[in-house]
Amino acid sequence: MAKTTVTFDNAKFNSFERAFAESSNVVRWIPAGILLAVSGGADSVAMLRCFAALVNSSTFDSLPFVNSFGEIHVAHVNHGLRKNESDDDALFVRRLAETFHFSYHEFSLNSAMFEADDSGSLEAAARRLRYDFLCQTAEQNTLRYVATAHNADDQTETILHRILRGTGVAGLAGIPTVRRLSGAVTLVRPMLYFSKTQILEYLTTLKQPFRTDSTNHESHFTRNKIRNELLPQLAAEYNPSVADAIRRLGEQAAEWNKFIAAQTERLYDCTVKLCANREKNRAPQNMAEIQVIVRTEPLQRQPRLLIRELFVMIWKSQKWSLRGMTHKHWNLLADFVVVSSKKRRQTFPGNVTVKRRNEFVILEK
Repeated sequence: MAKTTVTFDNAKFNSFERAFAESSNVVRWIPAGILLAVSGGADSVAMLRCFAALVNSSTFDSLPFVNSFGEIHVAHVNHGLRKNESDDDALFVRRLAETFHFSYHEFSLNSAMFEADDSGSLEAAARRLRYDFLCQTAEQNTLRYVATAHNADDQTETILHRILRGTGVAGLAGIPTVRRLSGAVTLVRPMLYFSKTQILEYLTTLKQPFRTDSTNHESHFTRNKIRNELLPQLAAEYNPSVADAIRRLGEQAAEWNKFIAAQTERLYDCTVKLCANREKNRAPQNMAEIQVIVRTEPLQRQPRLLIRELFVMIWKSQKWSLRGMTHKHWNLLADFVVVSSKKRRQTFPGNVTVKRRNEFVILEK
């Protein structure tokens, strides 16, 4: 998505709002309709205030591509994990949305929703439910974008957390600025350009209150330990600019991932074919009856890295679960291509069977 360059010199804008308007494509997102995910914390409240300032700007009204005004809605997810505090957060966000005449949507989570999730992680289950709600709300109200308020500090913490867990190069890219939620809805993160310090200074200037999650200071959560203990220690004892260094690493990894993805797509187009399982003797009833056939001959001269990424792309395109798939598994899949053998067969996590037949590798679930 190409970035739109617009200079805002409206005297009503302060420096943070001007930087927000000029740092991303927000001026193009608004006419298409946008749903702001607002928790009530400093980051999301600052994002809401910036959008409110933007839509009331005479500069915005004069832009040539703003032919019609898309709606701005606000969404809040009440996780219910902090009882009265959670309810107070929801009330705060609803009143803030009403102040700026933004439509308000609320979704409350309950224990039954978590019990129905098989991810094995409360955090992962909450995240999935949250994004499902945001996407569905945007679709129901014909809003093209969903905006969340992840900031630059979140980016640093995410990359460092992934390093500690043992990520590959793809994970080093951190949080993407833009990603597709569905065919009709795109997720955007306009606050990734700003640090927590900048955001707090902006809210102080406005005298704008916000909610504080008391669990953010509980260091038994890994993410909180990284924020409250590890990063300050790294900055104090090793590199005062460690956060900037980690974010630069993320930016470089994102560029590398984009290049590798383009190369992998080219290989996918010339080596991968989907067809019905011939052993069924009928039309396939679902994706589980589709075979993925990979021609190995064009891959013989390719780096092993690209062959592994090709299989990752196949897994994602078929919506097969990546849980349980490790670097060792991707290397084994590459062996099916580069190691000559007339007949081999192996089952991978998620019950995906892989066979080598002459010059082809055949995958099916």
